[in-house]
Amino acid sequence: TSTSDHTSTELLDGVYYWAVRATDGAGNNGPQSSVFTFLVDTAQPSAPNLIAPADQTATADNTPAFDWSDATDASPSSGVLYDLFVDNTNDFSTPEVQANNLAASDYVVGTALADGTYFWKVKSKDQAGNDPNSGIFTFTIDTTTPSITAATLTPNIVGTTAQITITKTVTDAV
Repeated sequence: TSTSDHTSTELLDGVYYWAVRATDGAGNNGPQSSVFTFLVDTAQPSAPNLIAPADQTATADNTPAFDWSDATDASPSSGVLYDLFVDNTNDFSTPEVQANNLAASDYVVGTALADGTYFWKVKSKDQAGNDPNSGIFTFTIDTTTPSITAATLTPNIVGTTAQITITKTVTDAV
């Protein structure tokens, strides 16, 4: 029994096939193993561009739909998947939503998010571990209707001319 290692020179991106065969000291060749394949993929997929919710917008929908552009990956490609991150802080340290390995370039949140401001980004990735991030967008969820907390009507009649002044105070949670 013996073991031998072989280290190749640097391989270019592409699909490679390999098999092994044992040869003894007398030159007798054993049977060839099954053929195996592997992919060298050093090309990064393109970073997705965020589409919706648009940057610095507000919505009353607390289960928003997220949409971003399809990423491309140079051939040979192992395919592109996406990771979506939504957080109420821009460091994404404790995401409110994290959806991994998405095949499509859109996602609808299944659990309602609380009112507030959120940051979101998407990472495109291939199976080789190449994974650029999109930019970061912000949006605000505001499901609370505004309320009028005070209103006054002040009429002013001068001769045949009537004017009214309406003063109101409106509050909104977000």
